[in-house]
Amino acid sequence: MSQMRIVAAMKKSAILLALFAFAALPAAAQHNEFGILFGYARPMKSDAGKGSFESGMREFYYAMELEPSTLFRVEVGRFKAKTALPIEGGGFDVDENGSMEHADGVIEYRFSEPYGYTGIFAGAGLYRQKTNGRQETDYGFQGGITALFPLNRTYALAFEGAYHWVNVYTPRPRFVTLGAGVRVAF
Repeated sequence: MSQMRIVAAMKKSAILLALFAFAALPAAAQHNEFGILFGYARPMKSDAGKGSFESGMREFYYAMELEPSTLFRVEVGRFKAKTALPIEGGGFDVDENGSMEHADGVIEYRFSEPYGYTGIFAGAGLYRQKTNGRQETDYGFQGGITALFPLNRTYALAFEGAYHWVNVYTPRPRFVTLGAGVRVAF
C-alpha cells in the first residue's frame, strides 16, 4: 500500500489555519447571532413580468457585532419566483417555477425601540438564477429593513423586508422578499 502524501503536504496549511482560528477568538466575545427566515418572494421587474407573492423563501444568516448597533451578516437564501433567461435569436425563456439562490455579505444598523429593535441593511453578494434547467450566476445587491421582537435574551422573533437587485442579464431582474422567523443570540 502506498502512503497518502496529501496529509504531509497540508501540514503547514493546517497549522496556519489553526493559528488564524486562534487569532480570531476575541471576535467570539462579541455579540453573535444566527437566524432562519421563511417567507414570500415577488418579482418586481424582469422579462418574466411582474408576479404575485409566492411562498418558498428560505434564508439562513450568521451575524457578528462590529460596533454597538452595527452587525456584519453573512446570509444564504433561496426563493421561488417567476424567472426568465434570454435565448439565442431574441426573446426569453420564462419559467413560472424558477428559483434564485443567493449568498450575501450585509451590513446592518439597528435602532433600539421600546419593543425591541428595528434596523436597516444593505449588502452585495452572488446570485444564481435557475430557469427551466438552465442557470446563470452573477453579482447583485440587496437592501431592506428588519424588526426584532425579543422573547428573552437569547431568542427573538425576526421580520425582514428586502429588495434584491440582480445583475444576471439585461434588463436586470428585481425581487422583493418578505420573511419571518427566529433569531438566536449568543
